[in-house]
Amino acid sequence: MDEPSASFVLEREIGKLLKGDERLKEFFGGEVPFFTYVNEDQPKPYLVYNENRTEPWNADDFRGQQSVVFIELMDAGESEARAKSVMDRIRTLLDWCEKRISLSPYKLVMCNFEVQDFVREQDGQIYRGTAQFRATIGGLPT
Repeated sequence: MDEPSASFVLEREIGKLLKGDERLKEFFGGEVPFFTYVNEDQPKPYLVYNENRTEPWNADDFRGQQSVVFIELMDAGESEARAKSVMDRIRTLLDWCEKRISLSPYKLVMCNFEVQDFVREQDGQIYRGTAQFRATIGGLPT
């Protein structure tokens, strides 16, 4: 049986890390809703994972990839500060998370925070935060 792709394993393990965090569970009132696709009628708050771009990261004796990952928060909560605290927690969990995430059979070489954006939607009721990370994965089959 073929191994799952490095991108799939990265998504799965980031999901496990975020879903298992007690502070995020507290914010969401229980289970952390973590999706790769969301219907328009999905109740808020929730998190969305998107791997935007993946590029080869190779050397003579090493095959890998770099992936740009976005984690987006959609929150219809009571305050901007509350939503920003969730985004700060996500940044804390994922920035340099190589020791907290195992991508077996691959190796997470590096996952670092790049940029964060936070806006209040035009309706004035929804807060949307987006954090961008770059993940470098090694151990791809040659």
